[in-house]
Amino acid sequence: MPDGATPPEVFGSPELLDLILPILRSDFRACETYAPPDRYPLHMPIAVYGGLADVEAGREALQAWEQETTGACVVRMFPGGHFFLRDSPSRVAAALEHDLANALQMASAKSCVG
Repeated sequence: MPDGATPPEVFGSPELLDLILPILRSDFRACETYAPPDRYPLHMPIAVYGGLADVEAGREALQAWEQETTGACVVRMFPGGHFFLRDSPSRVAAALEHDLANALQMASAKSCVG
């Protein structure tokens, strides 16, 4: 399990563990049994975000998302691990704002042409 996934206080509280363990079991079961459906790639750009120190989902794994689109795919890496959003919220927010603005601009340009 990635560092920081569960606050340490949860492990010291039987009541919280009773609440959290069924959720964690379901998450693990979903990860173990998921099979992606056969489908055509998306026709839009994809921005993929990850943590530089994430041992669970490194840059190579994130770059695999480019197979899911006929459009552009950009991978942006931020300081931190699997929960990089906690370490770099303002950087992630700025990148998201930038990527959404670009996607909207591209969609607007396509609607004017087509």
